Amino acid sequence: MKPKHCAIAMLILLSVFCPLSVHSAESRSEAVAQEAHKALEAHCAWLHGTHSSPAVASEQIVQLSQLWRKVSETFETDGADFLLYWRGTLAQCLSQDAIAVQDLKKFLQGAGKRAEFHSMAEDARRRLVILENPDGSTTTRNKAEQSRKKPKEKSEKQGTAPPLD
Repeated sequence: MKPKHCAIAMLILLSVFCPLSVHSAESRSEAVAQEAHKALEAHCAWLHGTHSSPAVASEQIVQLSQLWRKVSETFETDGADFLLYWRGTLAQCLSQDAIAVQDLKKFLQGAGKRAEFHSMAEDARRRLVILENPDGSTTTRNKAEQSRKKPKEKSEKQGTAPPLD
């Protein structure tokens, strides 16, 4: 057999026994996170909307529950702690508030401290305020956030005033 043919034969054998679709744990976790993000955008708000029929809502719940399981299994297998954010948001969407609180807090203790997850950490904190205060009461943290935003909004309003002639 010629060297060129040997190389081709080896590539064929490798592709059969070592398929390229085998992903590393990191890329698998990232793919599951992207799937969760898309599902939450597509289904969660719609599920809780007033136009959701019981038949459609039940199908949405099944799909989100299956994804919640997939995220959980991937987290348990790969240990990618950023998946706790997605597991928590799916739990919240499925009205599993106690589990959502637990996962979002764990996320903030781990991956939520890293710069690349800053926006997810901010969202997790916002969700925790809502989840931990279902009656809508204002917490100290909420008051601090409101007071921090007020001066910013005021200065934005001043910046949009028409110029004096």
